Amino acid sequence: MSLGIEYYSNLGPLRAFVPWREQEQYIYEVLNVLSVKRLELNFGVGEGLSDASNQLVVKAIVGYAWEKVE
Repeated sequence: MSLGIEYYSNLGPLRAFVPWREQEQYIYEVLNVLSVKRLELNFGVGEGLSDASNQLVVKAIVGYAWEKVE
């Protein structure tokens, strides 16, 4: 298991970023579970940092290795 911090943002189109109040900015506290063979689990709770962001977001990512990993 490991703990981590992740940051995600939506700045708008590349040619012209939108103002800060219209951008979505999130920081997540995450837990990675790597102890199950061929399986990776990532759980996180995120807080929005800008007015356009949701106040609270929960996420989960599940990864599976189809081929045998040695």
